[in-house]
Amino acid sequence: MTTEPTTDTAWTAATPLEAGFTLDLDDRFETARAAGLLPNLHGMVAVRHGRIFFERYLDGIDTERARPLGVVRFGPDTLHDLRSVSKSIVGLLYGIAQARGHAPPPEASLLAQFPEYPDIAADPAKGALTVGHALTMTLGTSGTSLLSRIRTRGTARSPWITRRTAAATSSSGPQWDRPA
Repeated sequence: MTTEPTTDTAWTAATPLEAGFTLDLDDRFETARAAGLLPNLHGMVAVRHGRIFFERYLDGIDTERARPLGVVRFGPDTLHDLRSVSKSIVGLLYGIAQARGHAPPPEASLLAQFPEYPDIAADPAKGALTVGHALTMTLGTSGTSLLSRIRTRGTARSPWITRRTAAATSSSGPQWDRPA
């Protein structure tokens, strides 16, 4: 079952045609869903030039940290555990930011991006970490424990995301190994 698209004051809507896509996008989506080509898809929001041109939510089986939740009716305000998909999103956003000159290269010092934490960078092993280590998840830490004090400036940290609120994930624990 799908729910109708919704928008709030933070987003404006566009038709698929206005966004440069075919008018029958909804029909194509439904055909693919009915044919079983979108297994375990809980929702899709497509944005172009800051405008939502396609938004659909489905009912589906979900889990929370391997605990079954049963069938969940997803919508724009449903909390959703992203976990591994976050890596793809971060990689995509990093590539865009780097192409626009807004992000350091992968070989740049990671802790140099956070000069407010000189005590962390004073450790030679940790000071040798690069942006690339963070992007490839080869920091040698458990989750983001090494950087647990480094906040996503002004953003709450949580493994959950809704369309209206995005948050960074984190883990805790003082585990440390050399980066891979």
